[in-house]
Amino acid sequence: MASELSGRGVGLDIVRNKIQKLRGTIEVKSEDQKGTTFTINIPLNLNFMSLLFIRWQNSLFALPTSSVLETTSVSELVWDQVDASRVKWRNQWIPVLQMSQLLSDKNSCHLSIKSKVGLILESSSHPFLVMVDNLLSEEKLLVKAFDETVILPTYLLGCTILGGGEIVPVISPQAFTVFSETKSNLLSQGNRLNSLNRKGTILVAEDSVATRRLLARILEKVGFNVILCRDGQEAVEKLELHQGGVDLIISDVEMPRLNGFELLEIVRSQPQYAHIPVIMATSRTGKRHREQGTELGANAYLGKPILAKTLLKTIESFLTVEQPIN
Repeated sequence: MASELSGRGVGLDIVRNKIQKLRGTIEVKSEDQKGTTFTINIPLNLNFMSLLFIRWQNSLFALPTSSVLETTSVSELVWDQVDASRVKWRNQWIPVLQMSQLLSDKNSCHLSIKSKVGLILESSSHPFLVMVDNLLSEEKLLVKAFDETVILPTYLLGCTILGGGEIVPVISPQAFTVFSETKSNLLSQGNRLNSLNRKGTILVAEDSVATRRLLARILEKVGFNVILCRDGQEAVEKLELHQGGVDLIISDVEMPRLNGFELLEIVRSQPQYAHIPVIMATSRTGKRHREQGTELGANAYLGKPILAKTLLKTIESFLTVEQPIN
């Protein structure tokens, strides 16, 4: 409601949109009894800037160092064991973003294996973590803003040229900020819903259509939500899509693209997934395969054909089965 002291906030939204079209950023910070500070950054056609160079999926990118609060190793992060889409930093929970979300790249399997470094970035509302493969160097270089000749992704601030002639895209921190604010809102809404009513969720990785359907019927009948995947690579992608929402994994061993053991290795190597129980369900029941599964961190190893009661009894070791099956 508008009054003599306050409006509807439309003006601020217009300012923000105009600045974003110029590939700039605006930050607002208010202090009680002191006032409000508006910080506006708009890139010139040519501008010297301190840049942090990062590598992601064999590609080189740069970020303005002014937006980076801290760098950390992924292995040192404290992950939320219930909600794997956030980590603890300086006694507060902050959202986790992947480069694939910004670049709309679906090859998340590579990301899960290679991401070793976390960048804590600053936004106007809260800090957030971005996971990248490697951190390279920091340099002060000339950054050229793009003109309107070619339509480019909004996440690009401009580009810089290295001494060897390589052109490196410079990512706008504002692009991550938009993602982090959206994700933070979704997380808070999702957490409220989950606290009211949340069934256990089981991810099934199985290349056989018939077996996938059988497992789905068994699990849904006793009250579980089920996420079906055709192979290990799709399972990794679904894990990242449903971060914090998967309670148990059932996986076959022999699958295309990424097999069950490779999937298990990825799950156990990533702190945000390492706590999830994994049941291997396969026709490969020989001693060698069982030992390999155990060494990689499988919690249970079941042979095919899968019996419903045996499967549910195994699941009950890790999760609560809401309804008995006849």
